Amino acid sequence: MLLIFQKLDPCLRRDDDEYILDDDACILLDSDEPYFLQELIMYSLGVKRDFIANHFLVGGDWGSENFPHAHHYVAELIIQSSILDKHGYLVDIVEVEAALDKVIHYFRDSLLNDKIEFSGLNPSIEHFSRIIHEKLLALITPPGNSNCTLKLWENETCWAAYTKDF
Repeated sequence: MLLIFQKLDPCLRRDDDEYILDDDACILLDSDEPYFLQELIMYSLGVKRDFIANHFLVGGDWGSENFPHAHHYVAELIIQSSILDKHGYLVDIVEVEAALDKVIHYFRDSLLNDKIEFSGLNPSIEHFSRIIHEKLLALITPPGNSNCTLKLWENETCWAAYTKDF
C-alpha cells in the first residue's frame, strides 16, 4: 500500500524524541498515537454484471425466505491499487470481464442450495459474495499491493461485500 504524508516535514518527531524518516508524504490524523500513517489507494477499476439466481434460506424461520425464490443480483467487482503496470493499466479489464462472465454464468438461473460451494452453508448474500470473490481470484491476476472487493447487490437497496488484500 502507498503511505501518504502531507509534505510537512520529511522528518517527523514523536513525543519520545524518536524520529520517523520517510521520503513520501504522510497524513497526520488525530489518535491516541503521536503519529498515524494512513494507507491510500489511488486507482480503482470496476466491472459489474447482473443475473438471476434462486435460493432458499435454511437454519431458521425466515418465512417466505425458507422457500425457493429468485433474486436479481448485481455483482460488482472493484480492484484497487496504488500502482499501474507498464501499459498504464491497473489490471487487464478484458481479463476481468471474461472472468466475471464465467463465474456469473456458473450461478445464473441456478438454485444456489444445489451448488457444491454452498454445501453445509446457508446461501446468504454474505457467503455468496465471498464465494464469487474466491472463484474470480482463481481466474484473474490482480497486481500486488492491492485489494479486491466483490459487492453483491440482492436488490436495489441491499448488498453484502467481501474484500481481500494482496
